[in-house]
Amino acid sequence: MTRPEDVQSIYDAIPVEEKLVWIEGTTRRFDGYNYFAEHLEVAVEWFESHAA
Repeated sequence: MTRPEDVQSIYDAIPVEEKLVWIEGTTRRFDGYNYFAEHLEVAVEWFESHAA
């Protein structure tokens, strides 16, 4: 198990400017899976801009 601050530290340490997305307003991991199911366009836009 991790704490939200552990996950934030990992995210902050990723050495690129444009990261996929940080989901605000929750500390529940499963909300991340639901977010992309409900907002697929966020992931598609990111991948399209970085896979070209």
